[in-house]
Amino acid sequence: YPQYHRRDSATDRFPERSAYSTKALVEINSADTTRLVEVRGIGPAFARSIIKYRDRLGGFLSLEQLNEVYILRDKPEAVADLKSRLLLDTLMVHRFPLNAFTAEELGPHPYAGWKVAKALVAYRKQHGPFKTVADIKGCVLVTDSVYRKLAPYLSAE
Repeated sequence: YPQYHRRDSATDRFPERSAYSTKALVEINSADTTRLVEVRGIGPAFARSIIKYRDRLGGFLSLEQLNEVYILRDKPEAVADLKSRLLLDTLMVHRFPLNAFTAEELGPHPYAGWKVAKALVAYRKQHGPFKTVADIKGCVLVTDSVYRKLAPYLSAE
């Protein structure tokens, strides 16, 4: 049997799960499913869903975004619990270059969608390169809400 199935001879009982689950915090933007399932509270389905959403986003900017993961949407207590076991490195977040992305690249992003992505590409073609991220506000489909969520995933470089 693996180590965690053996009885502790001193106490004659099985060790608690936390004795074999990871005690170290796991960085969510670089972890694979194997690393995520080591975290107490994350099983294979949660790990796959978290990574799928992270990849669509380009990375998490806030642990609050875990509430947007489909499988976790109706589980605020699970999200609160997970936030204490995860770390976040925002330097690992992928940013879309404003003057180079295609609608096909930006369209799958949860905060953009195909309509906004196509509109931004058309706006760029009509008005020329974006000078700052804030310039996307000139596009009629970029509402204040869309801008607040999407802007951190864009770069004007």
